[in-house]
Amino acid sequence: MLVSWIREHPFFLPFFCILLACLFLLSQFNNLLFTSMTEVFTVAVASVIFIMAWNARWRTGDHFLLVLGTGFLCFAYFDFLHYLANEDMRVFQDQTINLSYSLEIAGHYALMTTFLTAPLFFSRRVKPWILILNVMGVTGLVTSLIFLNLFPVCFSADQGTTLFARLSEFAICLGLTAAIVLLHRNREQLDPSIRMLIQTSIGLIILQELITGISAAPSGPTAVISSFFKIMSIYLLYKAVLETGLREPQRVLFMELERGRRLLMEAEKRFRTITDGAPIGIFRSNPEGRYEYSNPRLAQIYGYDSPSDLMNSVTNIGQDIYVDLDRWRNMRKQLEDVDILYDIEALIRRKDGSTLWTSRDIRVHRDIKGRMLYYDGFVSDISDQKKLETLREDVDRILRHDLKAPLISFSSGLGMVRATCRPDHRGELLIREMEQSAMQMLGLIDLSMGLHKMESGDYDLETGPVNLIEMLRTVFSAHHSLIRGKNLNFEIILNGVLDTGEHPCLIDSEAILCHALLSNLIRNAMEASPENETVTAVLQSGEHPTLTVTNRGEVPLAIRDRFFEKYTTHGKPQGTGLGTYSARLIAETHGWSIAMHSDKGTTSVRVEFTSAV
Repeated sequence: MLVSWIREHPFFLPFFCILLACLFLLSQFNNLLFTSMTEVFTVAVASVIFIMAWNARWRTGDHFLLVLGTGFLCFAYFDFLHYLANEDMRVFQDQTINLSYSLEIAGHYALMTTFLTAPLFFSRRVKPWILILNVMGVTGLVTSLIFLNLFPVCFSADQGTTLFARLSEFAICLGLTAAIVLLHRNREQLDPSIRMLIQTSIGLIILQELITGISAAPSGPTAVISSFFKIMSIYLLYKAVLETGLREPQRVLFMELERGRRLLMEAEKRFRTITDGAPIGIFRSNPEGRYEYSNPRLAQIYGYDSPSDLMNSVTNIGQDIYVDLDRWRNMRKQLEDVDILYDIEALIRRKDGSTLWTSRDIRVHRDIKGRMLYYDGFVSDISDQKKLETLREDVDRILRHDLKAPLISFSSGLGMVRATCRPDHRGELLIREMEQSAMQMLGLIDLSMGLHKMESGDYDLETGPVNLIEMLRTVFSAHHSLIRGKNLNFEIILNGVLDTGEHPCLIDSEAILCHALLSNLIRNAMEASPENETVTAVLQSGEHPTLTVTNRGEVPLAIRDRFFEKYTTHGKPQGTGLGTYSARLIAETHGWSIAMHSDKGTTSVRVEFTSAV
């Protein structure tokens, strides 16, 4: 690439030879003038590099050039002090060769640090003034160390160049070589010709450093060659910054565009990887009713061969996909007022004409004026869920309706047995027990039907006076087998006094629902209680009567927050998780409040009734 660049600039080699000859003649004529011109050119061009990089910082997408220019400003500062510290200038008091050497090495360290740091900012930006202040702070610190004689000695009259100076030259060469490698690894970030100019500039600085290490003579051919490499390296870097920032800024623009294109392609590839393998359908559609994007899963759900097949075949989403066109229209109308809709169920028509239940979440995107641009959405196949719901409804129908007729017939048959067979006392007791069981089963079926209506908000209460104490005793008697099995005690306390059955506690409620609520709470407390303990029902009469059912034992932490939710159970092999849920549902239907508290070895469920009778 360097050879091709030289071919593109045929005057470079003649200029190279003429400059070298002029420098040699000037060094023979007046060494101080030779040194002055070299240093002034270096300082001036390095300062111009900073100015151009500073002014071009808004044109580039990164701050590589800004860091490079700021580093060269630091180098120009040390190089200018190095020039003033020349023994022929006599600017500083107690001026020594060591001062000149120290400033020169500090400048070269600044160059090395600049070339190593600048590639880190190819894809990053830095606040310019913070960068300037940091560089000024470090530069001032190093300058203070040098002039206060705290900087390591670089030259002594006895041994000439010290070990520190030689090691520094070696370290600087290694650092600059690493900078060339770093630029090569980031070659996609720079235009090839600009990168070649910068790498060649670094290579010339390395050659200058090696020549300085070979010979420390202030004059002669080595000094001329060293100065020549220094001038050429600064010139090449100046040319790189000039072409990047001013003369050909379109190169930077094209590089940024190419970099942006690569990043866009990588982002699109990641997007495709995520969406193409997603287990749910993903789409984008326009307000006209056509798909602009579909992932493979959506095409599979809708029965099409591929996303392109879906997008080409469906010209009107509402008519081609939705079985219920009004459903689609209502959804569109809702999206005029809100930006997001969740869990919208719809029956869709697949390519082969079959239907499928789906659920979708949709988000609308608008322009700055609020007009719809497009819809993004996720679609899930919920056909299995719908089948389970249908199965559950069928089971509920069987429980609520199909079992009711046989139970009524069974109960009627028991009455006929009593009338025709005239059983003895033992048989009469058996018939009564069977009638009670049948009536209890009918009550549970009616309650199940009532819970279903409560869930849908269609239940009509038929309330009347209910004596809580009498109903609690009935519930207690119904659980005598559980009480005997765990040797439990049951107490009813009314207004702080153990109940004797003399005073009622009346509320306004539907009897069958109130019985179900109390039965669920009492049974749940007895099942959770340890053996040989007491379950208490504390009643407090008044304008808003309360009932608190307390048992020993705590509710597990894992289900406390979900205690009243459907199907919540823990540690009960036969538990369904419907008891506390139905209690909450019954309480809410009446307008009562219900809450649970579990702590310090006990659990209490408190119900507050709306009014007394």
